[in-house]
Amino acid sequence: MLEDQTINVLTIEQVMTKLGIGRTMVYKLINEDDFPRQIKVGRCSRWVESEIDTWLHQNTNSCSPSAPPSPKRDAPGERRKFKNGDFREV
Repeated sequence: MLEDQTINVLTIEQVMTKLGIGRTMVYKLINEDDFPRQIKVGRCSRWVESEIDTWLHQNTNSCSPSAPPSPKRDAPGERRKFKNGDFREV
C-alpha cells in the first residue's frame, strides 16, 4: 500500500522567483534537456518542487569558490546615462 506523500508543485511564476530567471530561460533550459520538465494538471503547467530543488542543488554546487567575481552591477536606484557611446555616472 502506498504511503500518503504530499508532492508540492510550483507554478511558472514560483519557479522563476525561486531561481531568479525569466520564463524564456526556464523553457530554454527545458528544451536543452537541462531542467526538469513540467507536468500538466488539467490545462496548467506545474513543476515538482523536489525536482527543482535537486536541479538547483546540483547546479549551484558546481560553482567554483575560486571563480572570478561577477562584474559590478548598479546598485538599486543608481542611474547611469548613455552619452557619446559610453555609460557615465549621473
